[in-house]
Amino acid sequence: MTSGPRPATTTDVVTTALELVGAASVSPDAGPAAKILAAVLESHGFAVSVDDWGNTLGHIDFGPGPTVLFDAHIDTVEVGDRSRWTHDPAGELVGDRIVGRGIVDTKGPLAAAITAAHRMVGQPGLGGRLVISGSVDEELAEGPSLGRILDDVNPDVVVIGEPSANTLRIGQRGRAEVEVEIIGASSHSAFPESGINAVEVMAEVIIALRDLPLRTDPHVGTGLLTLVSIRSEPYPSQSTVPSRCVAVFDRRTVVGESDTTILDDIGAVVESVAHEYGAGSVTRLARARWQTWRGRNVDVPIYAPAWYEEPQEWPVTDVMAALRRNDFDATIGTWKFCTHGSESAGRRSIPTVGFGPGDPGQAHTPDESMSLAELRAGVEGYRAIFSALLVAR
Repeated sequence: MTSGPRPATTTDVVTTALELVGAASVSPDAGPAAKILAAVLESHGFAVSVDDWGNTLGHIDFGPGPTVLFDAHIDTVEVGDRSRWTHDPAGELVGDRIVGRGIVDTKGPLAAAITAAHRMVGQPGLGGRLVISGSVDEELAEGPSLGRILDDVNPDVVVIGEPSANTLRIGQRGRAEVEVEIIGASSHSAFPESGINAVEVMAEVIIALRDLPLRTDPHVGTGLLTLVSIRSEPYPSQSTVPSRCVAVFDRRTVVGESDTTILDDIGAVVESVAHEYGAGSVTRLARARWQTWRGRNVDVPIYAPAWYEEPQEWPVTDVMAALRRNDFDATIGTWKFCTHGSESAGRRSIPTVGFGPGDPGQAHTPDESMSLAELRAGVEGYRAIFSALLVAR
């Protein structure tokens, strides 16, 4: 354990947020931010560990009781076109707002959680272990890096620190990237009838998939199927009918769907159309491959299941009651986007809730920003949540 916590001040969370935003961490190169986070956690009284993926964890022991894991990812998307930013993407205090890549998604929530935990040291009536994790590579694939953390921490409950405008989130749609491959037959483009044009067959597949029935869930919404990319071979073509075409679809899922049902539903349509034109087909999950900043090679299917926690059950009941006692918005909702909760709740059925300062619509945008008032309110929200979950035995 490192030295005891330093005295908290009202500027702690602002300083911490600016420190984290100022550390570059575009996926998968999160090393600089991970090192800054480790120093921040140590200065706030946490015992710190870093696993073989590069996830940075801070631990505070409050005595006998449950293990509560808070997770916010430290990796970010690219800054993008710098000319579209009017302020420094590496973090700038502009009036009553912090501007910078990652302040909303999700370094602001992480700073708020660290500050909240720091202020709870010595608070009477608490019990258990609080672990705060700054996970890596969430922007590349939701779930795998948190899975590595869960293997070690084995929490009783998980709090996901994604932006929610400081309201409680208890579920989300899932996400899959589905690759559809059409295998045709090449020929000279002067004699197209001698081949099977894989692109033309794919065009028919795309049209047919528009009529694919998609399920609706009363809590997380309706499933989606969106074409996001397409490529053909040979490319560039030299008077050759393309023999191969691969399209990638983003499939947003609802509770009750699985990777198997998704592939079966899409694959049946694809196979039927391909057969009609004498082409072959393959339907599969796309894969994400990268190397973490610690040198770990990752190769995973891009699939993160939907999840939903019942509002009448623990931990939602206790967390919501605590937020109401502290005058937070009583609204309970679900996220439209995918989070690491797909791993904790969707795959492993670990009780999971979500909460975070920031407008989700600010994520991935130029001049991404968060108000200081919302950031500071996030500190109080996390303190209420952690206090409700860290119950002494």
